[in-house]
Amino acid sequence: MCGIAGYLSPSPIIDAGESDARLQAMVARLRHRGPDANGIWSAPSAGLAHTRLKVIDLTEAAAQPMSDQTGRFHLVFNGEIYNFKELRKELESEGRTFRSDGDTEVLLQAYMRWGDRTPERLVGMFAFAVYDFKEEKIFLARDRFGEKPLFYTLQNGAFLFSSEIKALLAWPGLRRRPNMQGLHRFLTYQYIPPPQTAFEDIYAMAPSCCLTIEKGATVLPEPTRYWRLPNHSITTARTTEEAAEGLLDHLARAVKRQSVSDVSLGVLLSGGLDSGTITYLLHKIFPEQLSAFTIGFPSKELDESIFAKAICKDLSVEHYIGSVQGAVQDTVAHLAKIFDEPLADPATIPSLSLMGLVRGNVTVAMSGDGCDEVLLGYARYVGCKLASALDFLPLNVRQMAIRSAYWLEKNGMSKARAARYAIRLAKELGTADEFRYANMISFFNDSDRDGLYSGDMRSFMDIKIAEEISEKMSGDGDIMTRASQFDLENYVPGALMTKTDRTAMAHSLEVRCPFLDHELVEFCCGIPERIRLPGTSPKAVLVNAMDGRLPDSILTRDKVGLTPPLAEWLRNELWDLTNDQLSEDRVRSRGIFKPEAVQSMLSELRRGENRHQYKIWSLLQLEQWYSTWIDEPVASG
Repeated sequence: MCGIAGYLSPSPIIDAGESDARLQAMVARLRHRGPDANGIWSAPSAGLAHTRLKVIDLTEAAAQPMSDQTGRFHLVFNGEIYNFKELRKELESEGRTFRSDGDTEVLLQAYMRWGDRTPERLVGMFAFAVYDFKEEKIFLARDRFGEKPLFYTLQNGAFLFSSEIKALLAWPGLRRRPNMQGLHRFLTYQYIPPPQTAFEDIYAMAPSCCLTIEKGATVLPEPTRYWRLPNHSITTARTTEEAAEGLLDHLARAVKRQSVSDVSLGVLLSGGLDSGTITYLLHKIFPEQLSAFTIGFPSKELDESIFAKAICKDLSVEHYIGSVQGAVQDTVAHLAKIFDEPLADPATIPSLSLMGLVRGNVTVAMSGDGCDEVLLGYARYVGCKLASALDFLPLNVRQMAIRSAYWLEKNGMSKARAARYAIRLAKELGTADEFRYANMISFFNDSDRDGLYSGDMRSFMDIKIAEEISEKMSGDGDIMTRASQFDLENYVPGALMTKTDRTAMAHSLEVRCPFLDHELVEFCCGIPERIRLPGTSPKAVLVNAMDGRLPDSILTRDKVGLTPPLAEWLRNELWDLTNDQLSEDRVRSRGIFKPEAVQSMLSELRRGENRHQYKIWSLLQLEQWYSTWIDEPVASG
């Protein structure tokens, strides 16, 4: 894993010494992504920078930026190409020779052979840039699910790109203004969907996309998609047995591909089915040298370490259990510097502690991320299915259910995850499937924003996010399939992979996600909904595949995940910080929210009511971002 950065200008606007200094400043902000080595390459109108975490081919032959022998092509690359050995054999059969043993040179020569069709040939997680010295252009590409980040901008005549926004902001004179439309979307999604970011005129490369920009370009070209989720009408399994067998075959192949490493490798084990399955498959490859890592919580309701212990005992795997390290308030205060944008997933806090525990023992780890989206594991998918069925109830029955839901929420009955979704489900009865899903995943829905927005933010009230989500989800197929595809294209890159990448890279740790192997995803998209979600049983295909391979207690338990006691933290350890950052005076000074609306939510929280905990958390993350990057820009990453 690494950090990459670079620029392309229409003319030699800076001398060589200044160019190198700017590249060094950019890469210095990415040092956490690759502490083992760094390098720069520059030409009169272009430059590349790289910071390296050594994982495959630890020699200097694999150092970056990497150039071909003619000096025409120059590459910086972040990630892993899991099929690099197969690609190398194909390229060697055509007469190409190699100087190194890793995937970087394979990627460089693949681009020299296939050009902008190269991403289609790759199996892996990646963000890379190739500068063509002869044609004076840069080609950028990002992997299919956004496992690796890539940001870019065109300002003051210079095209810039990097693995993290903080590196772009090291460029002298770069504007740093808030993108209010992006922040409007953040308050719905809990993240900002690509290509927008929290900064005006700075963009995130969308997953499965690439672009080419030539020297002298005055406008950014539109990225091109090189891969899409397959049509769900193509059936890959017709029975439960076929689906379970096919899933296990694809997953075992993905785990084996992703186990290639020249450094130590472990597994992130929550104690659930997803990570338990990865642990089982990894143990078959490394029966004597596998380590698993878990974060525990004091609360029995949230702590999964007892189940992780059961898996490790059953498989005879070495097990490390940690807890949230340091003062929670100090960690929260540091989040904006790690993410560069507001991200309202409170799991970032335990995730940071988990990644620190892992990095103290290994350099690479595998995760169960992506399983819920691929195999319909979330309660909201079950909710969508039930709601579609309940739409046939008589109107008076649905109206009574809706009134009951509002009463339950008002009287604090929504503490448990199942209760929250049941209440949301009842409130949405009778609405279109797509709108129902939009409101189920929204932190602030369209009606909430009307009571919250003030000043310039009110100009975005006409942008109805529920309509935007509904349009993205339109099409054929059942609502559960369309919801999971929406999440794979939006939530996975925007929130899930952002959390995983930044918390891992904060500790210089590489994390791999076998469930996001695109060949596995293509197979799962072809499994009919009746098999993927029979009745109300999430991840049924994986349960069937792992029956007899993992303990029964793991197969049947409800999902918990890295769920911290957020409301408790906000009322206790984080109260002083929250009350200060969201004080009436500060909110009024910021000028985008109504102070009375924010104070009302804080008062309810202080009284012990939990229904606004995630809204308050998102507002806190937004204010932390403003104060870190807009009010008083940080000097370094």
